[in-house]
Amino acid sequence: MKIAHDTARQLADQDVTEMIAALSDLKNRHPTSSYVDYLTRVALYKHQDTKNLTLPPASQTLPQAFFTKDDLRTKDSHLLGHGNGAALIGRETTLDPEYKLDWWRQDPGLSEHHYNWHVYYPYSEPVKDRQGELFAYMHQQML
Repeated sequence: MKIAHDTARQLADQDVTEMIAALSDLKNRHPTSSYVDYLTRVALYKHQDTKNLTLPPASQTLPQAFFTKDDLRTKDSHLLGHGNGAALIGRETTLDPEYKLDWWRQDPGLSEHHYNWHVYYPYSEPVKDRQGELFAYMHQQML
């Protein structure tokens, strides 16, 4: 991801219209690329004029990063709960201990928070003040 952050930094140094044009061109050429989605989020976060922009949840723009291909294709799946944060669970329950973690792995709200954490606090950037402490606290709270 260091390449994505380096590229995003170069894009963020451009004029906002040039940056958005470059990102739009990339997205048009690679509409399902998780790299382009990640790069877009990082560049928009880093640019002075767009850093406070509200983006749609990554689980909507990049569902393959949050759900397995089987979950996205399975017609027998159903939603538990309502609204944001509902977890997609397949009907095929097993005694596999890993299944107990599926709800947490597939919770869009939890996954979105974790994804955004790594957008804003990448391991390839210089460490921000108390980043290690925040990292440990955030992951502890997720568990």
